[in-house]
Amino acid sequence: RRDGRGLGDLFGSICVVARPPELVAAGWIVEPRAWQAFAPDLAGVHRRAGDFESGELEERVLVGVGDVVRHVLHPPDGATSCGRTLVFAVSVAHSRALVDALVAAGLRAEHLDGETPAIERAGILARLAAGDTQIVCNVDVLSEGYDLPDVNTIVLARPTASSGRFLQMVGRGLRPAPGKDQCRLLDCGGNLERHWWPTLDVSDRYSLDGAPVRRGEPAPASPW
Repeated sequence: RRDGRGLGDLFGSICVVARPPELVAAGWIVEPRAWQAFAPDLAGVHRRAGDFESGELEERVLVGVGDVVRHVLHPPDGATSCGRTLVFAVSVAHSRALVDALVAAGLRAEHLDGETPAIERAGILARLAAGDTQIVCNVDVLSEGYDLPDVNTIVLARPTASSGRFLQMVGRGLRPAPGKDQCRLLDCGGNLERHWWPTLDVSDRYSLDGAPVRRGEPAPASPW
């Protein structure tokens, strides 16, 4: 539950059927290779329903659009391209601003949100799968259930206080594919410091009494 309340009133026990290290070892997911690019100033931003208030958050991230684009244009590992990329934005205005800046920089980028018509959404995702589109910026659309193993890069342009949302966004890039043994993760929201390494086994931190315990260990991410 995003409000942090436990589920003990509904369930009697937690059954852990698979842990991330086991899934990596078995080849079901790949490890991310992450860089903490930068983080916006979130001082004074309120929280609502377990995450940052989107209107206040939008104001803080819009000023950093250029920084996000710069990091996408020049991947930290020296690659000439980020490959197929998913960018997670705070709002429609933020996502569209990112797309405009990416296109202005010469990249093939498109925007997707919950109001995008189904036929248009299908076309955008088909172009990404085919490689005709390099980057799709989205707002709460592709964080759950979307499966394109060829995604090479995840850009977290959205800071989130929700560990579940954080793991869902990162997880879109962890599907294995031929020739892919890692996923590039560019954190532009301070999320790696706020949460934990995406493939760390944190099953012992969850209980039916409430939210997972954050133990404060540093995220093993490379500096920019």
